[in-house]
Amino acid sequence: MQLAMHSPSWYTGRLWILRLGYYKLTRPKERGDDWVWIVDHTVQIGAEKCLVILGIRLSALPAVGECLSHKDVEPIALLPVTKSNGDVVHQQLEAGIEKTGTPREIVSDHGTDLKSGITKFCQAHPETCAVYDIKHKTATLLKHELDDDPIWIEFARLAGQ
Repeated sequence: MQLAMHSPSWYTGRLWILRLGYYKLTRPKERGDDWVWIVDHTVQIGAEKCLVILGIRLSALPAVGECLSHKDVEPIALLPVTKSNGDVVHQQLEAGIEKTGTPREIVSDHGTDLKSGITKFCQAHPETCAVYDIKHKTATLLKHELDDDPIWIEFARLAGQ
C-alpha cells in the first residue's frame, strides 16, 4: 500500500522563508563592541535599491580553517532607497548603531556612495575602521594589471557570456 503524500506548494515554502528572514532581520541583536558589518547595495530594480548590512561578532567567527557562511552572519538592516549618496549611507549606518552598538569594522566594496558614507561614519566614530572587501580589492588590482593583456580581455569577454 502506498501512502499519498502531498507536498506544500512552492508558494508556501517561499512564505515561510520570507517569514524566517523577516524574523531574523527584526529580532533583537546582541549589543557589543566587536561587531563587524558587511555593507553593500543590492542590484537596482526600477527606481529602488537596498542597503544591506550583515553583521558578525568577532567573538563568533568560525574556527581557523573554516569559511564564513550565511549561517554565521546576522542581518542587521535592509534599507530601501531611491537615491543613495554619502550622506544617505552615513545616516543609514548611524541608524544601525541602535541595533548592535558601534561596529569595530565596516567591510565594503568601496563603491563611491558607500566609501563616502563610511568615511563620514568613521570620522564620527574613531573606534570603527573601514576595510576594503578583499574580493573587490583583488579584482581591481587584477583589472589594472591585466587591462592590456589580450588573453585576459578574451577570457573576460567569454566569462561575461
